[in-house]
Amino acid sequence: MKTSSTFKISALIFSALLITSCALKTKQTQQAQQEEQVAAQEAVVKKAEIKTVYLKISRGSEINADGAYTTAEKELSDAIIKKLKVKIPRANVITTQKPASGIEADIVITEFNYISGPTQMLAAPSNKAKLGAKLTLTDIVTNKNIRNVEIGTSSKFSEGIFGGTSSAQIESLADKIVARIKAR
Repeated sequence: MKTSSTFKISALIFSALLITSCALKTKQTQQAQQEEQVAAQEAVVKKAEIKTVYLKISRGSEINADGAYTTAEKELSDAIIKKLKVKIPRANVITTQKPASGIEADIVITEFNYISGPTQMLAAPSNKAKLGAKLTLTDIVTNKNIRNVEIGTSSKFSEGIFGGTSSAQIESLADKIVARIKAR
């Protein structure tokens, strides 16, 4: 009898956690929201097609280059490349050697707190996944700075145990970076 009520309570708690984790929402900085509005306005103006994007990702001096960071940097690079190929299908994305022409997207990770799915389930609600970056877009031929923007995301308690992970923040940040590259 006691086991049955314990099971019911456990099932109820698990159901409540599952329900709260359904929505993926990311907290955006006020500056990032303003930049998105500017990017949307600039996208209206027709620009020359991007043919080459040189993607360079590094970390700020305050970021520890541990295994979690290395994994997250690789996931961010892969997500940006995948999303660029969808948004700008004819663009060639290069990560190894700077080309003679195109756009350089220099991304410096400025804020990083890695939270995995299992960690999120066991962590205190105050433990948030965070990912922030400074994006600098430069025309490679003219060396003209096209755009500088700071972008950031962090998990919220309302995302629940499945939404507030670093993977979700990586996808969100990749979307924002690609939108700015496309709008340049």
